[in-house]
Amino acid sequence: MHMVTSQETTKMTEKSKIPSRKLFRRGPKKIYYFRYFFEGKDRWVSTKTTDKNKAKIIARAYSEAHLAAQLVPSQDPVKLAQDLSMKMVRDVTGKKIENVLIANLHEKWESLTPNYSKLAEKTRDVCEIALKNFAEWCKKKQIQYVTAVTAEKAQEYSKYLLESGIAPKTYNDKIVHLSRVFATLNATLGIPYRNPFDRRLIGRIGKAERETVSHEALESDMVEAVISEAAKHGSDYRDLFVIGWLTGMRFKDCVLLEWSHIKGGFIEVVPYKTRRSGNTAKVPVHEKLKMIFAEREKLNRHERSKYVTPKTAEQYIRSPQAVCVMSQRIFNEALKDFDKIKKPVGENRKNKTNPYSFHSFRTTFMSLLAKQDVSIRDAMRMMGWESVEMIRVYERELEKAKEFADKRALKLMENIDEFKMDIPESCIKLEPTAEALQSLSAKYSNITIGKIYDVTEGGVRKWLDKFGIKREKRIESADVPDKEIERIRKELQL
Repeated sequence: MHMVTSQETTKMTEKSKIPSRKLFRRGPKKIYYFRYFFEGKDRWVSTKTTDKNKAKIIARAYSEAHLAAQLVPSQDPVKLAQDLSMKMVRDVTGKKIENVLIANLHEKWESLTPNYSKLAEKTRDVCEIALKNFAEWCKKKQIQYVTAVTAEKAQEYSKYLLESGIAPKTYNDKIVHLSRVFATLNATLGIPYRNPFDRRLIGRIGKAERETVSHEALESDMVEAVISEAAKHGSDYRDLFVIGWLTGMRFKDCVLLEWSHIKGGFIEVVPYKTRRSGNTAKVPVHEKLKMIFAEREKLNRHERSKYVTPKTAEQYIRSPQAVCVMSQRIFNEALKDFDKIKKPVGENRKNKTNPYSFHSFRTTFMSLLAKQDVSIRDAMRMMGWESVEMIRVYERELEKAKEFADKRALKLMENIDEFKMDIPESCIKLEPTAEALQSLSAKYSNITIGKIYDVTEGGVRKWLDKFGIKREKRIESADVPDKEIERIRKELQL
C-alpha cells in the first residue's frame, strides 16, 4: 500500500487550501447551507442547524473531510466526506442519523406511518410499486442507502421518469410519494439531505402542462369499427363489447355480468364501483342483446358458468390487468386511423393519445339518452347513479315515476338508431383437446394439424407434449387440400 509522505501532504495541502465557506439561510426554518464545489459540480449542503456557530463548524468539517479524502486514495472522496459530515452533525446537534437501506425503504416508511393500515389496499400497492421502482433505479446507480440520495440524484431520477414516457399523473404520483417518504424519514430519523424530492427542488407537472385524456363519446362508425375488431378476438370479447355498447355499464360490471342479473327484459345489477351505496342499476335489454344472450345460452350450455362471458370473466378474476389491456388494445387497433386519435403531445409522450376506451361506451350511452330527451331521474336509475343524498331528495318523485319508467325505457331502446347496426359474426377459434389431437396425430403430420388449428408446427409439438401424446409411427407430410382442412375443422366444431 502506498504511504503518503509528509512532503506529499504539504504539496496537497497547498493545492487544496480549505476556503472559508459562506453560509446562507434557506427555507421557512432558516436552516444554514453552504456551497461546495467538487469535480466541477456545485452542491448546496445543509448543516441542519439554525445556529451559525455550529453551522461554521459543520462547514469546516465537511471541507476537511474532502481534504482528508485526497490523502486516502482508496476511499471515495464523496463517501468519506459524507460519513465525516454525518458524524459532525451528530456531534454538534446531537441528532441521530439512521442509515436506511433503499431496498427496505417501503418497510421502513410503513413502520413510521401510524395510519398505514387504514390506507386502501390499492393505495398501499401504488406506494409499494413507486418505492420498488425507485429501489431498482438506485441499484443500477449503485446507491445503497437513503443518506446517499442527494438533490442531484433526485433530479436525475425525475428526469429518468419523464423520459420513460409515463403519463404526467403517474409521474406526479411517484414523485409526491417519494417526497412524502423522505419527509417522514427526515422528521423522525434525520437524513443529511433532508427531502431531496421536495416540490421546491423537484417540480410537479401542473394541469396547464398536461393534456387531460377524457372518455369521449363514440360516433356510429367508430362503434362499428370497435365491435368488428372485438369480433376478431372471439365471441367472448365481441359479446363483452356489445354488452358495454348496449347497456352503458362499466367495464367490470360487463365482464362479471351474471345470468342471475337478467330479469324480465332488464339487467339489474349493483355496480361494483358504488357497491357500498347499495344502489341497483336497471338497464332495459335491447333486442340485439336478447339475441346475444340466446346465442350465449346455447354456447354455454355445457360449461354451466354463472357468467354470461365465462372465458373473459375467469381471466379477469385471475388477472384483471390482462383483460383491461386487451380491451384497450382492441380500441387502439380499431380506431388507429380515425382523425380524433391525436398525435403524441409533448416530447415525453411516445404513444398516440387515445381518448377512447371501454368507458366510452358508457359516455356514448348517456349521450344517446340525452338525445332521446330522457329525464335525469330515469337516466340515473338506468345507470345506477343514485346516491344516498339524491334518493332523499327524489324519493317521492322516483316512487311515482318508477311505475312508468320501465315502459318508457323499453320503448326508448327501439328508438335509438345507433343500436340498429348489424353485429358481425365472431371468429370461431378451435381449441385443441387431448381426444382430438390423439385422433389427428394417428392420421396427419404436425404440419397438417397446424394448418387445421392455424398454428405452427412447433405449437403442435408443444400441445402433444402437454397432453402426453406420442406417435406410434411417423406420418409423412402429405399435401392436404384446403377443402379437406375446412371439412376437418367443421367436424371438430360439432
